[in-house]
Amino acid sequence: MDNRFSGLTLIELVSAMSIVAILAVSGTPIFMQLIARHKANSISTAIYQQLQFARNTAMNRGYKVTLCGSKDGKHCTNRSILKILVFKDEDNNHQLDKSDLVIQAIDLDLKGQQLKFKAALNRNYIEFDGNGRARQSGSFIYCSQTKEAGNSRRVVISLSGRVYLARDRDGDGVIEQANGNPIACAE
Repeated sequence: MDNRFSGLTLIELVSAMSIVAILAVSGTPIFMQLIARHKANSISTAIYQQLQFARNTAMNRGYKVTLCGSKDGKHCTNRSILKILVFKDEDNNHQLDKSDLVIQAIDLDLKGQQLKFKAALNRNYIEFDGNGRARQSGSFIYCSQTKEAGNSRRVVISLSGRVYLARDRDGDGVIEQANGNPIACAE
């Protein structure tokens, strides 16, 4: 009769669990960095798509379409943005009113992240005319919860109405502002 047992000894089991724990702990910061980068890309892409949508809607319908950031879904703001509003501004006051036609409103799911909007003449909106041109240039600046500059993003709107995602021009891993300085996320 064969009395051989197969399995792990207690020492082998503890050693294997220790190795798994070390690998998990060392991989967590890298995984969290990947999640933050994915979130930054996702938010900047959503903003880019909304700007393109607003521009295309203005051109297809032949009237002015306004896009702005909002904290509460009712008022335009340029700081602490949580939502993007696209609407036809019936009374031309650049704010969402009861008389205005809301074309689209999206929630960006920004828990702990920061989204700001900077436009020419200190405006808190972008307005596209029926030809697709923007009435003012501007940019949305996204900063991750960790405020790491490498996870910041910038979506730019030119006067021609062209929308683009800003890129790192000097190769340091941080996207620059219009003046060439890196995006600073610390408040």
